[in-house]
Amino acid sequence: MGDLIRLRISLADRAGALAQAATIIGIYGGNIVSIDVHRTGGDAAVDDLVVDFAGDPHLAELRDDLAMNAATTLMSHQSTDAADPVVASMDRVAAILEGGFGTSADALAEGVADLCSSSVAWVSSRDEAIRYDAGQAAIEGNCAVARRTTTLPEHLAGRLPGEVCLLAVPDPDARTGGRVVFVARPVTMDFTTSEITRIEALTALYNQIERLVARSDGTHG
Repeated sequence: MGDLIRLRISLADRAGALAQAATIIGIYGGNIVSIDVHRTGGDAAVDDLVVDFAGDPHLAELRDDLAMNAATTLMSHQSTDAADPVVASMDRVAAILEGGFGTSADALAEGVADLCSSSVAWVSSRDEAIRYDAGQAAIEGNCAVARRTTTLPEHLAGRLPGEVCLLAVPDPDARTGGRVVFVARPVTMDFTTSEITRIEALTALYNQIERLVARSDGTHG
């Protein structure tokens, strides 16, 4: 593959709208390898497209062309390593089951990073999470919360400098001690309901894996 770029577009929720956008993307040398549809209600939809560009894409010209000829808004774009983030995350789970669990918090963070095409994701304890506005609000409301911030853990801050959109998703499983999953992206790429739902589902899956490993260790220990 060439350069994989994740494009988030807003377009009319009608037959043929995505085909029009895809045709224009093809003119600019882009081959769509993954489509993730996020419905927003009303007459519009938001789609995430992972596009393989053979060369350096002219994204400013593509944005203008989409707006003029396909009634489509290019909301944001970012480089990505995963052709399909959901498949990449599931592959990681399979690898863990085959090769050993390792550090559960790190594995969960890597899985969330795959899902969100982000270079910055981590898992915090409750006490650590309240250091961030998004984490404290997520714990208090027991729900996912996104906030703009310039504060990230020191070892991750260099990956995404400046202001970011930070999402905090609390783990509802009391057996984890109230940990919180964090993931950050540029402020131009907010998080959709479907992405949050996937993070919650992945967290629940890792909880199940942890319990299975704990039972296995108890059986053979």
